[in-house]
Order: sequence, then structure tokens, then C-alpha cells
Amino acid sequence: MGNIVISIEPMSHRQIEDAKTLRSRFIHETFRAGPTTSARIARVQAELQARGSLSDLDDMEGAYVHGVLLAVNEEGALIGMGGVRRYSQDVCELVRMYVAPEYRRRGIGSQLIATLLDHATGYGYTEARLTTWNECRAAERLYRKFGFVEIARYNDDDTDLAMAKRL
Repeated sequence: MGNIVISIEPMSHRQIEDAKTLRSRFIHETFRAGPTTSARIARVQAELQARGSLSDLDDMEGAYVHGVLLAVNEEGALIGMGGVRRYSQDVCELVRMYVAPEYRRRGIGSQLIATLLDHATGYGYTEARLTTWNECRAAERLYRKFGFVEIARYNDDDTDLAMAKRL
């Protein structure tokens, strides 16, 4: 894969099913390697389903009313995504950040985070938070590169690490 041209723009309704497929791919990719088991994959998927974790994809206007869900596209194909969602008056949460493995190590994740942080600032947020799993070491390094630091847990999801950055 030589040079590619991507676009980062608000996700369209026609991309919802592709986004759900991308999310499922992320879960399988993240938890199939290392000390995790198929039982953990099943547990994570069941918890996400029970908590309505994918409901934001079915109700983008409601879930992202003070934020945005972005699609990363290459020649019309969804290759990544990420969102800015309101957590409180001054704090947003970066969610759904994922770039397909075959497109990594090309700066796309950095472009996505920079774009998300620009949106967060534009919405008037003064802090951005996120959560991730221990298995996502490369993502954690990228977040730290952007100035995110570890914080105490702020929600009840099944992730291992919470981080924040002042905007």
C-alpha cells in the first residue's frame, strides 16, 4: 500500500453498519492476542450490548448532540472512526477511536486525534477524557504523545485505563 488519500468527516447514516462491523473487528482484534481468551471477548461483547454501547451508532444525533462522530475514509471505504461526546458541561469524552490494522503506522491515528481535539475545542470543552484497555498499548502511547495522562476511573465501563488532557 503506497501513499493513500484519506478524508476525515462526519459519519453519514449510510456508514452505520460499516461502523458496527469495524467496532466488532476492533473487539476481536484487541482480545484475540495475548493473555485474553474467547471468554473475555464474549464477555466484553455481551457487556457492550447490555449497556447499549452501540446505541450511539443508531442515534447519532442524540448521542453526539454536543459532539461529533467522525469517519475516516479511503476511497469511500470506512477505515477508521472516532467521536467526541459530551461527558459534562466542560468535559468531553473521546470514543470509538479505531483505525483498521492495515492502515496503521501511517499517521492516520494522529490525524484523527488531532481532528477530534480540534472539534472538542470548537465545542468549548476544556478537558478531554478517554478510556482504553491494557491490550491497546500502541493506542495508549499515541494518547500520551498527545498529552493525555492517566487519571482515576470516571465511569463504570469495562476498560482498564482512564486518561485525560486539558484543552
